[in-house]
Amino acid sequence: MSQTLFIHHRIYTLAGVTPIDGAILAADGKIQFVGALDDARGLASESCVEVRLPGEAVLPGFHDAHIHTGDMARGLVAPQLGGATNYQDVLRRLSEFATFRSGETWVLGGRWDSHEWHCGSAPDKADLDAIFGATPVVLQSVDGHASWANSAALAQAGIHRESPEVEGGEIVRDDTGDPTGLLREAAQDIPRRMAESSLEPQLPDLISAIQGELIRLGITQITDFDGEEIRNVYQQLDDARKLRLRVNKAVQAADLELAIAQGRRTGAGSDYLRTGPVKFFSDGALGTHSALVSEPYADSTPEQPCNCGIAVTSVADLVTGVTRANAHGLSTAIHAIGDQANTNVLKIYAGVFLSTRANRLVNRIEHAQHLSHTDVARFASYGVVASQQPTHCTTDYPLNSKRLGDRPLASYAWKTLLDAGALVAFGSDAPVEPANPWFAIHAAVTRRTRELNALTDGKTSETLTVAQALQAHTQSPADALGLGELSGTLAPGKYADFIACDQDPFEVEPTDLWKTQVQATVIGGTVQYAAPDSADVG
Repeated sequence: MSQTLFIHHRIYTLAGVTPIDGAILAADGKIQFVGALDDARGLASESCVEVRLPGEAVLPGFHDAHIHTGDMARGLVAPQLGGATNYQDVLRRLSEFATFRSGETWVLGGRWDSHEWHCGSAPDKADLDAIFGATPVVLQSVDGHASWANSAALAQAGIHRESPEVEGGEIVRDDTGDPTGLLREAAQDIPRRMAESSLEPQLPDLISAIQGELIRLGITQITDFDGEEIRNVYQQLDDARKLRLRVNKAVQAADLELAIAQGRRTGAGSDYLRTGPVKFFSDGALGTHSALVSEPYADSTPEQPCNCGIAVTSVADLVTGVTRANAHGLSTAIHAIGDQANTNVLKIYAGVFLSTRANRLVNRIEHAQHLSHTDVARFASYGVVASQQPTHCTTDYPLNSKRLGDRPLASYAWKTLLDAGALVAFGSDAPVEPANPWFAIHAAVTRRTRELNALTDGKTSETLTVAQALQAHTQSPADALGLGELSGTLAPGKYADFIACDQDPFEVEPTDLWKTQVQATVIGGTVQYAAPDSADVG
């Protein structure tokens, strides 16, 4: 039995908020003991290695409950359009990228955000044609709910003037009926899949790089929502014992039958790679006017005065998918942002609650951003996890008032949900938002932006304590997968996954939480990251 004794003066197990001045004894990847140093040494063998952890606090490692590592990986070789404040800046960046790129078949990526452009320009295929010519280009919006394609990409995807509308999506057209290059929701699926497949040979190296970055941020476990090509990479890494963080790999709705045929079950797998929930989409996003809302958007256009968003998947199809997944031991995770989408999904989950409870499955709603007040209690009533990303609140608040006006909704209502008895699990939705968990903790505790310290929507009643926010980013994501006995807190029998930080989150000013730096990350009792000034830890 291989043992390591990790010593620190302030260990927070998160089973409570009182720190321990002592040690964590790890053996064969799991925690054997947490407590006083003398007691820990009494249990250690003569060959036990002692490691003094740096920093001011030791905490359980973070679990990102909603992340897209495939998109993060592809972003490493994509044009970077985030932060551009006008359309001309976007085109300039694309021109520079085109000049220095190697000869990939497709260009994919971008993360453009037209809401940040201080002008009325809209993405147009003609501008991409002028820069990239015959090279097919598909550029995702920042929230991933729209893509901007050039003529070559549209042609290869079979999208043209005579193309019928796509169920659950929209091909944006000009006055003559010709596609402009802007594709919303399901309409973007074919060209995006084609572009993504062109990058598959690079994925192992790119995913390995992302794995290292997440570990540096103190993330020891993730629930990933990208496709089978990413699962295949993680499987290869796990088979080769090169998977350094724990991955719960979700199943795309389109791959449900494959998962069933292969006998996958949520929570089943190895210590480092398990099957997660099946991902469905109920609606889109506010940014593209595709989140499904109960009343027309406050800023509906004259062309669509009664726009209430898009039902990306019909209720009937969602019922069929959820029922089939649950019947085969697979929990489900349904994307729902608008209040009507959340109402629809909660009704579906109410219908399967008795069977899921009997089978010990936990269904969830991804984002759960805007809720009717009558729906809040239904999360706990039907055992539905609210999988939320606090940094969406601090990023999207100017857009929320524009799209939704002053309608009475429970928006980003993590405190209200917790008080109603719901399980709330935090994630980042990276690369839509930064993966840094301390940004989410800060947003949940302060409801303020980071650099400017501006209050977002004024709903200070929704702020959490530091302990509540940390639990939502550690224990709750594990509970959402039925893995609460293996991770989430520091206790004997659980994985030896923990981090050392440069400041104590229970002692610093809440507005400074986002500045916290991870100095060491331990996964399975092995130091997987040590900051440069803490290199002697490893």
